[in-house]
This record gives sequence, structure tokens and C-alpha cells, in this order.
Amino acid sequence: MIASRISQDRYELERSHRYRDQLRDADAQVIQLREQVTQLEQALTASQDRARQLESTNFHLNSWLEKSKATTLSAKDYHTQIEKLTALLMVSKSRLDHNDTLEAHYQELQGTCNLLQTQVDAGQRELSQLQQQLAERNMLVDQLRQQVSQLDTTRAATEPGPDHSPFPHHDDGSNRMNGDGDDKLTSGRRTMDSTADTYRKRLAHLERELEQSHQQMEQVVDENVQLRTQMLNLQCQLQASAAAPTPTASEPSPTTSV
Repeated sequence: MIASRISQDRYELERSHRYRDQLRDADAQVIQLREQVTQLEQALTASQDRARQLESTNFHLNSWLEKSKATTLSAKDYHTQIEKLTALLMVSKSRLDHNDTLEAHYQELQGTCNLLQTQVDAGQRELSQLQQQLAERNMLVDQLRQQVSQLDTTRAATEPGPDHSPFPHHDDGSNRMNGDGDDKLTSGRRTMDSTADTYRKRLAHLERELEQSHQQMEQVVDENVQLRTQMLNLQCQLQASAAAPTPTASEPSPTTSV
């Protein structure tokens, strides 16, 4: 049973190593996600620059509209120019709104990514602490088992044989000396029995603590798996956001002749 327990402990330790490697892969995925966020932020910056250009175009269009008011335009041509300018303004507003939505979404994803990274780091630290505690308790359990085995060996060596006295025909003085020796042996055996019982109780307590440590480690590993799943979902959201099309519309030329 003890060998099975040790084998199980080794298996759980190897399992924790595999999950540590998986956490390292998750860290690499977080780095990739951050790179994707950086690329998306660059795309957002480019969209914002385009929006500013559109605003500048709108300014020129407004200036051109003010100049056009001073000319002798027909009512029909004047109405056509107003419709073109209105369409351009609507396109600009739609793009600005879309950029604002993208920026808010990316900030939210960035915050979620940072939170997941913090939770992964905390889980890794807790897992390392549990592994260290498990190794220390395994070492202490082995030491106690060796001490109990040594006490059992010594106890067996001091057990009296079938013939209690090696000199049954000696006089009363020798018998009394042998009786004193037997009392000392009996007292020593009782002491060893008491010490062995104490060690066995301590060993049972440590084995219960080891079982609790294994359960706690399994809980931490399950939490890390859940975090990894959330990170994969976040990556899917980032990819979906990157693939979302930007609203477009035909833009009128500011140099349209009247």
C-alpha cells in the first residue's frame, strides 16, 4: 500500500509538471494575444487617422459650401451638393462610431487578458508552493517510516526466547540479576513501543495531509485548465473582431463641378 501511495505521488508530481508545461504554453498564447492586440491597436490608429482626414475633408467641404453660397447656383444643383455633403458626413460619423466601439472593445479585451495573466501567475505560484510542500512531506513520511521500521527491528531483537532465562540452574543472586535485566528490557521495549506508536500516529497524520495536498493540487490544476479555456475563448473573440468588416460607403468628391 505504501509503495502504491509513493507511485501515485510520483504520478501526481509528473502530472503537475505536465500542467506546468501547459501553463507555459498558455503564457506563450497570452504573448501572441498581446501581439494581436497591438496589431489591432495599430489598425485602430490608422482608422483614427483616416477619420481625422475625413474630418479635414469635411472642413474643406464646408468651406467650399460657404463659397458656393455666394455663387449664382440653381436651386437644383445647390440641393444636389447638399445631399452629397450630407452623405459624406453620415459616412464619417458611421466610421467614427465604429472606431469608438472598436476601441472600447479592445480596451475591455486587454483588461480581460491582463486579469487572466494575473490569475495564471497566481495559479503557477500556488502550484509551485504545493509541489514544494508535497516534496517536504514525502521526505518526512519516508523518514518516519524508516524510524518505525528501525524501532520494529530493535523491538523484535529484544523479544525473549522460549526459554526466558539463559541460566535456569543458577542461584538466587543470579536470578535476581537476570530479573533486573528483564525489567530493563521490558521497560526499554515499552519505551520503544510508545515511540513507535507516536511515530505511527504522526505518520498517519502526515498521510492525511498528503491526501489533502493532492486534492488541493488537483483543484489548482482544474482552475488553471478553466483559465486556459477562457484564454482560448478570448483569442477567438480577438480573431472575430479582427475579421469584422469596417462600414464603407461611396464618398463624393469635394471638387465636383456645379
